[in-house]
Amino acid sequence: MNTFLELYEKNSKYYTVLLGDGGDPAFASKLKKAIKPIIIQEFANKPTVNQQELGYVVQYTLSARIGMMSYWYRQTDKLPSDQLHELIKKLTEQGVTRQLQRYKRQ
Repeated sequence: MNTFLELYEKNSKYYTVLLGDGGDPAFASKLKKAIKPIIIQEFANKPTVNQQELGYVVQYTLSARIGMMSYWYRQTDKLPSDQLHELIKKLTEQGVTRQLQRYKRQ
């Protein structure tokens, strides 16, 4: 998934336009279609991995990351990029529910 973030940072000026409010609605789908096979390939030789389920997991993850990055680009008061990457990492590794529970306790 680091590849995804590297691509995003490398092409940020294009992604800002394409994924922004006035951008191309089909671009996010095209982006997912380009990245998804790269991720799935990492699990191709694992016979115990349910490939059908893996497809859903990858789709969910890519949708979440693209959504977060799109949201970040549209904000006027942005989190610093390293803080955004750390938040995405936390959400991916620990889950949304755990993060929301942290906010409730604050």
